[in-house]
Amino acid sequence: MNIALLPKRGQFRLSARLSRHCLYCGLCLLSLTGLPGVAGEWSKAQVNSAGDPLATESAVTWRQVGRGQMSLLWFELYRAGLFTPSGQYRPGDYPVRLEIDYLRDIDATDLLKATVEQWQHLGYTSSAIVRWQRALAGLWPDVQQGQSLAFDCQSADSGQFYFNGKPLGTVAEPGFADAFLAIWLSPDTSRPALRAQLLGEKTCDC
Repeated sequence: MNIALLPKRGQFRLSARLSRHCLYCGLCLLSLTGLPGVAGEWSKAQVNSAGDPLATESAVTWRQVGRGQMSLLWFELYRAGLFTPSGQYRPGDYPVRLEIDYLRDIDATDLLKATVEQWQHLGYTSSAIVRWQRALAGLWPDVQQGQSLAFDCQSADSGQFYFNGKPLGTVAEPGFADAFLAIWLSPDTSRPALRAQLLGEKTCDC
């Protein structure tokens, strides 16, 4: 694999090709409270006495199911957390929150391309992918190190995105919300180790 490092204001960022390859879901996305710098805190949500985030955007009290980190070789790409009201995840139960804290700069176009590639990997139909891609076009911003995206899944079809804790937009398309979460949570995900961390099956020192 060719890994290109592009200098940007004295730092390095991953090339678009690397971003698409490793941010398997476009994931890069996908949900989440921001970190101060690269710290391992869930800083965009309030925290209750048990150390779990409290939703600032809704009346839901979120409890962490699990959290993990996406890395490639020596590159730390993002940290992600999965939350539900009960602290347990069951497919088909809602609401569900996915939070992603970015440890690298990622362009919005790369996020979308990586998301599409992961849907293709999971075997969704071209017609469905085109509909979901159109719904996301222009919604996500470019993400910089230390910023966050979150997705509150309200049903199999719909959910609300947040950027650094502020509402970004709602997507309501048949099957969209489940397909978005599937990038991380499907048994067929391209990153099974991260899935295990998010589901609380494995711990992450992150």
